[in-house]
Amino acid sequence: MSPAIRMSFFYFTGQEGTYLTRQGKLLEDSVGSHLYREFILRGEGAMRYDSAQGGADFVLQIMNHRQIIIEVGMGDKQRGQIISSAKKIKSDYNLIFSNSELKVDHDFGIVFVPLDYYFLM
Repeated sequence: MSPAIRMSFFYFTGQEGTYLTRQGKLLEDSVGSHLYREFILRGEGAMRYDSAQGGADFVLQIMNHRQIIIEVGMGDKQRGQIISSAKKIKSDYNLIFSNSELKVDHDFGIVFVPLDYYFLM
């Protein structure tokens, strides 16, 4: 869903608590829209998601070769959802966009990217 449309639904409910509890969904919408605009519309990739419980938010396939598993969240996300999806999907890279610091987990091939860096794009 478009982040603007989702936010308008929250606005009409008139409850600030609804917005605060759904910030993660707004962020996922924003990242999904960005990936769609940068890769899908240009014909340079395909995007899907892991529909299993506890799966990652997005699986981006670039130019039909590289697969990137992406997890997005407002808090300090852990690597569990990436690992769960990586057991089923052979990925080349793994990204977690969250409030964590910039770091690399070499054991599982995961790069933790602060949300501040995402918002610079």
